Amino acid sequence: MQTILITGANGTIGRALVKHLKTSYKLIAVDKAFDVTDTDLYNNVEIKVLNLDQAESWGNLFEGVDYIIHLAGNPSPQATFDELVQPNFYIPHYLFENVTTAPHVKRIIYASSIHAAANYPLDRQIKVDDTPRPTSYYGISKLYMEHLANYYAYHFQIESIGIRIANYVGEDETIEWKHQVSQLAEILDYKDFNHLIDCCLTAQIQEPAIVINGISNHAIPRLDLETARQLVNYQPSYDAFSEYLDVSQ
Repeated sequence: MQTILITGANGTIGRALVKHLKTSYKLIAVDKAFDVTDTDLYNNVEIKVLNLDQAESWGNLFEGVDYIIHLAGNPSPQATFDELVQPNFYIPHYLFENVTTAPHVKRIIYASSIHAAANYPLDRQIKVDDTPRPTSYYGISKLYMEHLANYYAYHFQIESIGIRIANYVGEDETIEWKHQVSQLAEILDYKDFNHLIDCCLTAQIQEPAIVINGISNHAIPRLDLETARQLVNYQPSYDAFSEYLDVSQ
């Protein structure tokens, strides 16, 4: 059984991925704190409580690890630069630098964001090869990680897939803005994201570093899906427009 290490494993997306992946892979869940009462979720999962913005936390972390799913960081698009420096700039640096001495790791799959490129008009669908237009310092931090991944891919042969995650909606989340077309167009349903991670774990990619959009299959998706379809065979199924709007008129 292959081993996946998930950073930020106690966050909303991390917990959903632990639930999804733990029956098929050996999981190592890393975060600075865990809800230890959730025994069902973390049953048969190795937990490591670490503060990843400290360089010393990374020693031997990747021993025996086949894949890394990197979710750790400050997730707030409103965060200031100072609030982002440690979690969103230092941690990705430590991640990629430490993988250079972990030859067993096959691939890093990391969370980029729609905020790396979403400063286009709302009626403009965004492709991954469009000129990035970050919406905030948070978006800039995600572009930094994308470029960091490129450097380590072509200089150290570390394979990576970055996912520009749209508006992730979890299993138990309630959508309050059901009739706002621009918001519906940005949803990434948790089932589609689970499927996308499955695709990223098994895809044979031609370049050592790629970036794809992570969004569901809406009638009018804010992010273009073609690159993800072609490169990793992503086939999302959820369409918020069909569920919340009458698109037949």
